[in-house]
Amino acid sequence: MLDGALLVTGEVDRTIQFESGMPGHQALRGGEWKPDPLILDDQAILLNVRDKGFVVLTRCGHASIVNTVRYAKKLTGIEEVYAIIGGFHLIGPAFEPPIPETCDALAAFSPQVFVPPIARATVPFTSWPPNCPTPSYRAGWEHGSSCGARPCGPTTFPGAVRIMSKDVA
Repeated sequence: MLDGALLVTGEVDRTIQFESGMPGHQALRGGEWKPDPLILDDQAILLNVRDKGFVVLTRCGHASIVNTVRYAKKLTGIEEVYAIIGGFHLIGPAFEPPIPETCDALAAFSPQVFVPPIARATVPFTSWPPNCPTPSYRAGWEHGSSCGARPCGPTTFPGAVRIMSKDVA
């Protein structure tokens, strides 16, 4: 951890069963496309906020937000989760079944700040189970060079989380 404050996770341990990767994903290895459902190069940024805990910032969250937070605790030795911000990769029908268990795990982390990517989910975050933490802010998710996550609008950096407003309804 850089000066006790900042860390890039590197490859995230996969330890839970209910979020198990991305079916159909492939990686080019040795000149051949091969199945790569775990997308092992996924990583996150961790920021230690003195006397509050750590912030987890993900982009796509292919490793699952739950695996990422659990791995952050393992790497840092810090139990308090101050904020969870970014992608959860729960997009499309194949990813909807684990949402209730994901919400249970997220609630157990008790983040003070919670910014889910509501614009990218096929099941809008506002209709997720009530056991999920309450979003602190409404966020849009820019994906690639065009914004497939309307109504987020353009940003300077494609692939960036854009905090929209405190209005999460």
